[in-house]
Amino acid sequence: MLSTPATPRPHLRRGLSLIELMLAVTITALVGAAIAGMLNAVTVGVDTRRDNRSMMVRSSLAQARLNAYIAPSRCVLYRSGANLVLWFNDQKQSETVHASEVRWLDYDASAGEITVSFVQFPENWSQTETDLADREFPADSDWPRVRDFYDARGHLARLTLVDGLDSVTLTADASSPLVARLLTYRLRFAAGDDTFETIASGAIRHHHEPAY
Repeated sequence: MLSTPATPRPHLRRGLSLIELMLAVTITALVGAAIAGMLNAVTVGVDTRRDNRSMMVRSSLAQARLNAYIAPSRCVLYRSGANLVLWFNDQKQSETVHASEVRWLDYDASAGEITVSFVQFPENWSQTETDLADREFPADSDWPRVRDFYDARGHLARLTLVDGLDSVTLTADASSPLVARLLTYRLRFAAGDDTFETIASGAIRHHHEPAY
């Protein structure tokens, strides 16, 4: 007896149900949110590392520049607030302070800068002209007034040592400027909407007071 071949069943086609569709959309949304969160975390991490590196560079640069003037100086002549006057060297080997041997480190709050000023005479002057203008001053002189005297005559040069500052505090290890050896700057930098602080300190290596 011959058997009748079985009739193949037609393939059943069905679409996604509403629940399955919602589930697929939800999973896709969760995966997208996870990827976005991961990318955001990576971006924040990179920005944070960049900001940290920037702060470290600015702090190191401030330390190096300030210490380049403090460490080799002979003594402090004047200190007021965040402003400092140093007897930088005894170039004339007279044991006394001449104008060209002085460095003024001033903090300008409006500009957010610490600058260094020094007396600089024209290059076309003769040695006699330079010697006559390079006056000798006692240690207890009014040093801001001395600076203004040379500035008014166009004989003062300025360089920016540290910029981008929000505030500056300067302390010393002695109340008398001539005795002080260790100077500490507390620098607050403005970094966009945020600020950060760093300490820059310097010690006078070979302290030596002028003869008078």
